[in-house]
Amino acid sequence: RRSSDLSKKTHGDVKKSTQKVLDTKKDVLTRLKHLRIVIENAEAIDLKQFFDQNYSHLYYVFFENFVIIETSLRQKGHKSQREELDAILFIFEKILQLLPERIHQRWQYHSIGSILKKLLHTGNSLKIRLEGLRLFLLWLQALQYNCSQEQMAMFARVIPGFPSPQIGSAHV
Repeated sequence: RRSSDLSKKTHGDVKKSTQKVLDTKKDVLTRLKHLRIVIENAEAIDLKQFFDQNYSHLYYVFFENFVIIETSLRQKGHKSQREELDAILFIFEKILQLLPERIHQRWQYHSIGSILKKLLHTGNSLKIRLEGLRLFLLWLQALQYNCSQEQMAMFARVIPGFPSPQIGSAHV
């Protein structure tokens, strides 16, 4: 097989998977599987455009799968669920990286904040909390000055020795 044949096949796979991600008749797990295929095989410029054009669908697929995995982890906590969590956090990372303009405008602000609080919870393993911290920093980077006192307080709680912000203070 020549490499051009291989890339055409991959392009075809990405195109089919793109359609399946956006197909609301498919279950969220199937849509998630196809979203991973798109992320892993699409060109960076195409991926950014895909996320920009379909941000609402993509967040829905991510969020619904996060809720399913979170519930499953609470009930069982097996290694396979941990791998599923890693897979869903990979999607979350792509959302934070590829949609900074929307995030800066506080799109899904409370939902993202809630997910990050769950990841940063002291009852979680250090690995999950570190991943939560990395994602939290990506979120803060996208928000820039659009974050609130609550995010600064979250930051203060996860970074030992970092001074807690004064509520109502004029300083940021």
